[in-house]
Amino acid sequence: MLMLPASTAAKLVRETLTLTWELGAPNGQMRELIKMNGQFPGPNYVWDEDDDVEVINTRFTISEHHE
Repeated sequence: MLMLPASTAAKLVRETLTLTWELGAPNGQMRELIKMNGQFPGPNYVWDEDDDVEVINTRFTISEHHE
């Protein structure tokens, strides 16, 4: 029987997120919402412990407005 080690080597994981404002109706009422890579809710990402994760965000600006 071949026994493999339980741990795996850490790796670099790169994910690219394209965030866009689009119309959607997640609760049945049409409204603008933020979609990630064209979907809502966004995709699930699963990484292993000790992985180095790089997330690249494209085409989106967040502005804060305080009164």
